[in-house]
Amino acid sequence: MTRNKGLFRGSELPRLLMLASFMVIGWVAFLSWQSRQVERPAPLIANLDPVPPADDRVEFQGVQDKRALNPRENPAYKLLVDRVRETPVEQLYAESRNDLVFSQFLDHPARYRGLPVHIQGTARRIVRQSAEGSSIWPNTDYYEAFIFTGDSQGFPWWVAFEDAPSGLTLGDNIFQPVVFDGYFLKLMGYRAGDAFRFAPLLIGRIRPVAVPAAQSGEPSGWPIKPWWLLALGALLVFGLLRWWMFARTAFGRKPGWKARSSVPVTDHIEPEDLKAWLDQDAGPGQDQPPTAPEVSQGNRE
Repeated sequence: MTRNKGLFRGSELPRLLMLASFMVIGWVAFLSWQSRQVERPAPLIANLDPVPPADDRVEFQGVQDKRALNPRENPAYKLLVDRVRETPVEQLYAESRNDLVFSQFLDHPARYRGLPVHIQGTARRIVRQSAEGSSIWPNTDYYEAFIFTGDSQGFPWWVAFEDAPSGLTLGDNIFQPVVFDGYFLKLMGYRAGDAFRFAPLLIGRIRPVAVPAAQSGEPSGWPIKPWWLLALGALLVFGLLRWWMFARTAFGRKPGWKARSSVPVTDHIEPEDLKAWLDQDAGPGQDQPPTAPEVSQGNRE
């Protein structure tokens, strides 16, 4: 049997090339999709205006950070809800700051109280909340969402809004790219599992970055999701590991490995050697049978 001495056996090379192609195409598609989501570029330092002072109205005096909402904060909450209603969409978008990052609200929440903020990220949870009997919302329902951004490092922005635009997906485990412009109220405390965490709470307006194809009637491109790329990467790593193991088998030799003789082995014994072996005497004092003659490897079949 002929031994395959190459680095790849059978379909190993085509599989590895296929996985590598899928990985390259997946990353190109993901980066292309991600670039289309950049709706508002970050400002240059030279073009930045100073951050205005925090809103020091009397309604905000009862706000307490790192705690859940309490009735003392209703006046500040209603003030921001009314401000969103009275501010045109274009004006709120233009005034919202997109140079503030997640950690600034965690470290100094009072510094940014009442300021308009622009965030762009992925909503993983959008739910409808009942506000029946509440003096803050004029309707019986409003919406809350958890939005994750690149600077939040796995922690959400907690946003509340009154109107749900067309194309917005509701659910508890979704992947909806959105843009949100709203006013910062407080650092909201909430319980997640066994830990108590904090999230910036904003009240404003939300809109999806891209309308789904089912509602717009137009194709929205590839539905690329990060876990697809992780799966492709895992398959590529698996292929590389298999190739490495085959490479070790092809080039590595175990200790004590000996090269096999190229002379074919046979069972043929010359008649003269067989007769001499049968006629030989074991000799006095020897209980062993006569020793078999050495068989030449070159004469075996």
